Amino acid sequence: MKILFVAPRYHTNQIPIVEGLVKEGNRVYFWSQFTGLIEEHRAVKPVIMRKSFLTTITSAIRHAILPGGAAELEDMKKFIPSPVWILIMLMKLKPDLVITREKNRVSRVVSICCKIIGIKNVILYIQDPYFHKVENKSFRQKIKSKILPKVIYTPVKYDTSNKCMDYHDSHSYFVPLVYTIENQISPIHAEYMTNGELRLLDIGKYRGYKYHFGAIEAFKLLSQDQNVSLTIIGQCKSEDEIEYKAKLLSKIQEYNLEDRIRLLDNVPYSEMANIYKDYDMLLLPSKSESAGMVILEAMGNGMGVICTRTCGLAYCVEESGCGDIYTYDDPEELAKIISKYASAPSFVRECANKAYSYIAENCSFENYMCSLNELICSEFK
Repeated sequence: MKILFVAPRYHTNQIPIVEGLVKEGNRVYFWSQFTGLIEEHRAVKPVIMRKSFLTTITSAIRHAILPGGAAELEDMKKFIPSPVWILIMLMKLKPDLVITREKNRVSRVVSICCKIIGIKNVILYIQDPYFHKVENKSFRQKIKSKILPKVIYTPVKYDTSNKCMDYHDSHSYFVPLVYTIENQISPIHAEYMTNGELRLLDIGKYRGYKYHFGAIEAFKLLSQDQNVSLTIIGQCKSEDEIEYKAKLLSKIQEYNLEDRIRLLDNVPYSEMANIYKDYDMLLLPSKSESAGMVILEAMGNGMGVICTRTCGLAYCVEESGCGDIYTYDDPEELAKIISKYASAPSFVRECANKAYSYIAENCSFENYMCSLNELICSEFK
């Protein structure tokens, strides 16, 4: 089967899916708006979509009046690909299945172009909860929904901060993300909390929504005799990210936490599996994460997880019992959770075992393909 993915960028959560599809003999193509700093292109090399004339003009204006990071964020949100380019490329490629990411302008253009040339097998990939409350859509939202593909899938089962489990949209499906662990010899670490130290790992770009400051505030509340450390690994490329990291470092110094918290930059995705082995648990303090693929990566590498309720994949932590979830702006709650694990090495290992088992049972490529095939059979055959 010839499969085309369309997304803002080739995110790490797509890597095991694309590699699995290619391994099964599918021809996979990927169109993106931009290339990320630490992307891995082993299975597919993304093609950057051509900008529309309107996007070219408005982007130039934004970069003239906004700081770098803000301009880049607006570029991503308001990107419109060239409809002519999309039409020509679709006619050349003739994909059997198109999966386009997010309810954005790109997906609307792709959806319209697919309808024009008669491509019917089109899926909208979102990261909103599968189970959710019934929403009253505005007229504008209804128009957008008519333009977008009617068939939807999401890897987020439910919102842990608002457990609505009785409604989902028609033509919507839950399709899990994938984290491959079959080739790993022993993801469960030989030892946890070496020398009695709880080693926490926080992975996320140096940007405000990742809210690393929440972790720092919690560390300020820990007693001096608790043997706990934190390593933060983040992308640091734009001016905004560099400035954000500098503010983090300043706050760490203000609280005299240099011996407990360290910051690292731009670690390649290919090196992460080895890094996970040096830590006991993942800490993800984000204000909001549509999914948070790092949760699955940590779990698959034998780590329990502490994360906020506003992370999309927090439901995996809750279902597996492999850690704790908390309210992002409550450092006291986070400090209590950290203290609990710092005093119980056996509990840390128990969480690691639960995490690994959950990923093995629920997040394999086979799970993904089973769900995707069910969707295809129900909607397109």
